[in-house]
Amino acid sequence: MPVRDVALLVLLCVIWAGNVIVSRIVVTDMAIPPLFYAAMRTLILVAALFPWLKWPGKDWWRVALVTTSVSGGGFALLFVGLQDATPSSSAIVQLSGAPMTVLLAIAILKERVRWRRGIGEDEWQHVGRLRAIRS
Repeated sequence: MPVRDVALLVLLCVIWAGNVIVSRIVVTDMAIPPLFYAAMRTLILVAALFPWLKWPGKDWWRVALVTTSVSGGGFALLFVGLQDATPSSSAIVQLSGAPMTVLLAIAILKERVRWRRGIGEDEWQHVGRLRAIRS
């Protein structure tokens, strides 16, 4: 992988970590209600991305419902959790969503996950968890 790509990945990780830390400061030190913070953050994001958004047509309400549930709901739960948890533990719980999705797809949807996908999905998650636990 080119150095430029690695640097971009590292930059994105630093931005994401900063996002969680800033959110912790906002909901604890600044005492802004987490649900209000999640709503304002989602509205600011929609306003910033509005020029590139495409109207979904007659099913706009479904798109709005899913988007609000995933973005607003997921971040609202994260921000509520950040009131009592550390940013690092919150990030670890949030990152466990990818392997949990695969496990639930196997259990509920009866999907078959072959060994290549299994080690690609799981192993890197475990490496990250082990590093976080050691620190």
